[in-house]
Amino acid sequence: MRYLYLENRDEEIYEIVYKYFCAVNNILWKEPNKDNVIFKTIGISVLFELLKLIIEQNGIQESYESYIQSISGVDFTSNYFSLSGVGKTRLRRILKFKMGLIYENQLNEEDKAFLSI
Repeated sequence: MRYLYLENRDEEIYEIVYKYFCAVNNILWKEPNKDNVIFKTIGISVLFELLKLIIEQNGIQESYESYIQSISGVDFTSNYFSLSGVGKTRLRRILKFKMGLIYENQLNEEDKAFLSI
């Protein structure tokens, strides 16, 4: 979205972020849970990274519901996503895979075990 920023298209940036996080709110944030990593700093950071990757790979979307729905079954309370750099990296890989942004061969064996594949 940097090109939008450079062209002073702030309203478009706002609309993209708004649509994306409305989908996140409607699907993932319905029931707050203090143990859910998606509510924590690393979760929010990964969500922004995923938005960037979605736009890079698939362009700006009318709706982000299908992407967010694809990750709704992930157990965000699992200890697999520790609140550290390792946990953030794991969360990023798992969510990228669930959204179809990376392939199974890009997961490590621990990720595959977590996903039961």
